[in-house]
Amino acid sequence: MKETNTTKHRLSYLIFAAMFFALFMGVRASANTVPTEHCPSTYCLYLPIIRERAPFKPLAPVLQVTEVTPNAVYDLDWSQGAEAQTLFWELQGSSNPSFATRELIQVNDTSYRLNFSSGIRYYRVRGVGEGGFGAWSNVVTINASSFTASKTIVNKSIDECATLSWNYTGIKAFKVKLGHGYDLRAANGVDSVEVCPSIKTTYVAEVTNNDNSVNRYEVTIDVTGDGCNIDPYISKFTTSNSNPNPNESFTISWQVECASAVFYKAGNFVPERPVTGSETHTESTPEDAAYVLKVQVRNGSTVIREGIATIVIDVK
Repeated sequence: MKETNTTKHRLSYLIFAAMFFALFMGVRASANTVPTEHCPSTYCLYLPIIRERAPFKPLAPVLQVTEVTPNAVYDLDWSQGAEAQTLFWELQGSSNPSFATRELIQVNDTSYRLNFSSGIRYYRVRGVGEGGFGAWSNVVTINASSFTASKTIVNKSIDECATLSWNYTGIKAFKVKLGHGYDLRAANGVDSVEVCPSIKTTYVAEVTNNDNSVNRYEVTIDVTGDGCNIDPYISKFTTSNSNPNPNESFTISWQVECASAVFYKAGNFVPERPVTGSETHTESTPEDAAYVLKVQVRNGSTVIREGIATIVIDVK
């Protein structure tokens, strides 16, 4: 019995020795696969690779502008897209869209209030992080109005007038509405004109900036007294259907006051013709067309005042 136990112990020892030898040779073989220039010894210890995060640079925020008080106070806001890791913000303002000359304002918040009453200004903003300056936001344009009236109330009983003035430079286009019911018409960016309204009238200036954004400004002149002043006005110019089917009938109606001559152009290829101040016409057209009403005040053959209104018919 004793000899049998001894044999069992020897067998267990041999099995354990064989397993240890196999493990040792496997580790050594694995170690030998490592290039000697990186692992010169027989055995290697591999450690994890630790990478350091690159210093933070903010992404471009979205800059927006809100007019708080017309032609006076504006709020700039760039909270959309702002990142919490930003240390502070650099706001740039310039009178030139290329920012060739500029003023720098350091801001710790994501908004800024401007007091600005005249001219055109361009603004952009970027964040500053531990890694330096971030990307610039979009550029916004502020075009503070210089659209003014010399009077805000006139007496039509004595033909009292006012002067509208505007001064917009460095812009793409300018339009102005110079009468009640009139269309906007193209004009110089710097000019003035006399207006003598016969009814309370809101005059409109439309400025198209170089970035194609549009600003609208209004000046209202109230009217007292009786009768007509010098300027005619269009109290109504409407259609029963601005989107008819081809050749479908619709009506055009108008009501004009204080005009000495009225002309109507019924479509694209029809010459204008004189009409009265209050009419309704039935029309039809196979294609898109513009219907135009022109009102005038004349002294003999000389046109003293003129206004135009347009209805565009968009055929289905």
